[in-house]
Amino acid sequence: MRKTPTQCLVDAAKELCDLLLKAHSQVRPEKGDRYAYVVALKSIASFLRAAEHKDCAEWIERLATQLQDAEITGHVGPDLSPAKKPGNTPRLLDQQLRQFVAAGVKLLIESGAPRKEAAKQAIKKVDAIRELPTTTILSWMDELGKKRHRGASLLPYLVKPFLEKPDDYPKSEAEYRQSQAEIYFQMANDLGKTLTL
Repeated sequence: MRKTPTQCLVDAAKELCDLLLKAHSQVRPEKGDRYAYVVALKSIASFLRAAEHKDCAEWIERLATQLQDAEITGHVGPDLSPAKKPGNTPRLLDQQLRQFVAAGVKLLIESGAPRKEAAKQAIKKVDAIRELPTTTILSWMDELGKKRHRGASLLPYLVKPFLEKPDDYPKSEAEYRQSQAEIYFQMANDLGKTLTL
């Protein structure tokens, strides 16, 4: 019995899922992340072709080819070239880690901890910042708190939802803020495992 177009697409989706899992669990440990990304991108492109989205498939394949070229020949294609020079601005993931740390420190200070002690707790709990001085940690929080800083609007956004203790929370306001700080430190720690500051 001949398969319907929908059945063909469902089969292609299952095959795509299998190929992506294989790229992640088998290709990546054996050949590295870049090679696995190439396999994953080419698998997605094949699925798009099966779904009759040729233009989109070719767009994905272009990135896969450039990534493969970078891995094999060292040539960096236009889609992998930086849009601008990095300068002194930290990478976005580094900035995110700093924001999580700053939010945790801010919450500890809001709970009544002295500034230096709050920074020491952050250093103790986030492996990626273990070697940094407390002054650096506090400067992240202070910089993010300034209106002129590009991430200034984010710190209040990260901290504000947690400043009000829910009515049904069984512990004190200070303990509530400390528990929220722990969440941010854990998020920073998890993120820090993929980064080097």
